[in-house]
Amino acid sequence: MAKAKEELKRAEKFGINGVLRIGEPNTPVLGVPVRINHVGIAVFGGTNMLTALSEAGIPVEIKAIEGFMDVKEMVGVNDLPFKSRSTAS
Repeated sequence: MAKAKEELKRAEKFGINGVLRIGEPNTPVLGVPVRINHVGIAVFGGTNMLTALSEAGIPVEIKAIEGFMDVKEMVGVNDLPFKSRSTAS
């Protein structure tokens, strides 16, 4: 997990941010499976910015969250029940 946080700090130097959640190693993030010995990171803004990370030499594996939900079930981002995205710790 320390390596993932290090790479996130490096990505911020390229103007890439918007982390929604950093998962625990080997644990699904927002319902998306994570491979053994990997950490899942959910980000806002689609997958285009992640391609830039790859081009900068930061290893990424992109898995888009898929699915539909009734718009009436949606809540504002500030109302989501999760901890701060702090990358320091």
